Amino acid sequence: MSTREEFEKRLHIAYLDEVTVYSFKDSIFHAVVSMNMKKDTYINNLEKDWAELRRKYDIPDGVCLHFTDIKALLNPQYFLRQPKERNADMERIFCDTGNKLVPDKLFDFYCDILDIIHKNNFTVQVTGKRYQKTPLFTNKKMKNYNNGFWYPLFREHLDSMAYYFIKSAYEEYEAEVMVNKNAKYHNYTVKLRYDGDIELTVRNDFRNAFSHSISNGTKRFTSDAFKEIFDEVRFIDKSEIGFCTVCPSTCNSRQISHAGSEIVDFMAVYVARYIAYKAMKNDLIRYEEKSEEEAEKIINRNMHIEIQGKPLIKPIDRILPKIFFETTDH
Repeated sequence: MSTREEFEKRLHIAYLDEVTVYSFKDSIFHAVVSMNMKKDTYINNLEKDWAELRRKYDIPDGVCLHFTDIKALLNPQYFLRQPKERNADMERIFCDTGNKLVPDKLFDFYCDILDIIHKNNFTVQVTGKRYQKTPLFTNKKMKNYNNGFWYPLFREHLDSMAYYFIKSAYEEYEAEVMVNKNAKYHNYTVKLRYDGDIELTVRNDFRNAFSHSISNGTKRFTSDAFKEIFDEVRFIDKSEIGFCTVCPSTCNSRQISHAGSEIVDFMAVYVARYIAYKAMKNDLIRYEEKSEEEAEKIINRNMHIEIQGKPLIKPIDRILPKIFFETTDH
């Protein structure tokens, strides 16, 4: 096998997203979520599955799915908003000609997404933290003296990603040594893809976290390790999402669909809420004066998708087996 073939065989694609789970007067919980998959499997399986989903639900070429806006269609108050505060594309996809939500279509859509998540082999990682909104970090006059909340969270997440790939490569190496004492250690390599919308306020935090990890390494790993594992980072603009090269010949799409960007957007909020459960419950009791029972009901309601007349949809049940939870004493 040539060096290039070996590189491609071990190459992964990872999509990342960030989530603010909640924000109260004195506390806020942020999380970073990533999904990674072998490149060839991603292109040949996940991209094709997602392209078929988009065709099935008549999602126009180039229209990026916004899952917050899709779920908002379940709220009757959504349709009372001003047009500029609504998502016309999502309405055209999931509503009838009278602009009424079609529950069967939306329910089937969510079920198909969860089937795609279930059948595809990828790994999810999540890093989250509750922060106190102290003036030392929130006062605008102090912004030049601290790294804020997102930068250190991105740095920690990149360190966790490095741990996952090094651990996976080392376990593979140990298995090979058992049958060949001259076996060599080979790292996996990953190309990072991140929301690149120019108005994204945390874009520079991620760019800096990546650059500093390249230069100085991470909490546990050297810069050499980081440079060997992380091949590149690319920012994906929303205008690039929703195009596809694996459609039938009649399709006029001009590029890959970046299915990973839409899928991680769907998963991120549920993964982040899952790890923030205890902190959110405590803060609902502390700042919103909710009882423990009320707090749990609020959180559980946000973890589910409820469509009238349909079984409750619980995305985390399908996502949870994909999550890599780090267990190390290092």
